[in-house]
Formats: sequence, C-alpha cells, structure tokens
Amino acid sequence: MHKQNEHDLQVLAGELSFTESQLGLLVKYIELLETWHKKTNLVSTNDLPRIVGKHIRESLEILHHHLLAEQQTIIDAGSGAGFPGIPVAILYPDIRMTLVDSRKVKTLFLQEAVEALGLENVSVVCQRLEKLALPNNQNSCDLVLARAVAHLQDLWLWIEPLLKPGGALVAFKGGDLTKEISALQNKQPNLRIETKPYISTPAQDEKILVTVFKKAL
Repeated sequence: MHKQNEHDLQVLAGELSFTESQLGLLVKYIELLETWHKKTNLVSTNDLPRIVGKHIRESLEILHHHLLAEQQTIIDAGSGAGFPGIPVAILYPDIRMTLVDSRKVKTLFLQEAVEALGLENVSVVCQRLEKLALPNNQNSCDLVLARAVAHLQDLWLWIEPLLKPGGALVAFKGGDLTKEISALQNKQPNLRIETKPYISTPAQDEKILVTVFKKAL
C-alpha cells in the first residue's frame, strides 16, 4: 500500500474507531484499487496516494450527518471505483447496498472487490442511471448516494422513482451549488432540500452534502 494511504488510514481509523475487521477490509480494498490501477484508471494517477485522504474520507462523510441506519436499502449511483458505496457497506454490514455503474470495466472491478472482500450485503449492477427506474425497482430504496455524478436536476429526475416515500437522495457535491439547487426548486418548489458542509475535510475544499427528500405518504 502507498505510504500516504497507510498513514491516512491509521488517522481515519483513530477518528472513526474502526474495528479490526473493518480496518482489514479497507486495507484489502485499497490494495485492490492500487493493483487494478496498473491496468485501468479507476482513479487518477495523482489520486493514488489520496485514496484514503480524499476518496474514502469523503465517502464516510455521511456518517457524520445521521442519515444511515441499520437494515436500509441503499443505491450507490455512478459508483465508479466503489465510492462511497463500498466503504459505507464495510462499516454498515446490516445495510443492503447496490453499486450501479454503466461502465463495464468499472463493474468488473466492483464485482471482484465485492467477492474478494466477502461483502454479502453488496450487489453490483451495470446500468445507466436514467434506465434504472424499472417498475420492479420503483419505491424500493431508502437512500440513493451520488458522488460527483450529475446535475441535481437530472439526478432527481432519475432517482426519485427509486425512493420509498420519505427516502432521500444524498449528493456529495463541491463548489457553488446555488444555481443547481435553484433550478431543482424552480421545477419542484415543494421539495425539502438540506445542505450541510463536510465536517471531516478542510473548510477550503468547499464540499457539501446535499440531501433531497421524497415526500412521505
């Protein structure tokens, strides 16, 4: 494992009190990412030493916002290399996580990672998000997580049918989101939208967790 990732993982483990099992699974996941990078760019070369400091730390930001609960059904939309879905599933083994990505090479990695880590609570689907809301998938999940995937208005259009009443889209975003949020609210003015800055990353990064709630029955 890259020395920076090893150091950052120890720091994060201290902050979040990982169990020995959780730490071991995260180590295995990081090593698998580093190995696969030799044949395909799951993350950029510049991000290789920042797998923990950037990608895993940001993935676990949701732990600070009290949105996760046992037995939830969650979709990681546009999962890519498994962020945020795999780190979240490792720390919450009682949730049911579905990793969705439209790129075959990404889903091949995700499937190998799920099998190598023995994550029985995780499944992988190769599908475009806009085609995911089939009749048998509608009103089926509690949360949809989306990290750096698409414009909020598009995300909500694709994701809303998948959510149970009272469920939520949780978008991991950065930068000024004023226009994105305004565009979504103009289309659906009664939506409940909450924005919270990341707690565990530097303030200058300007990262924000945007939660859009589906109306409860």
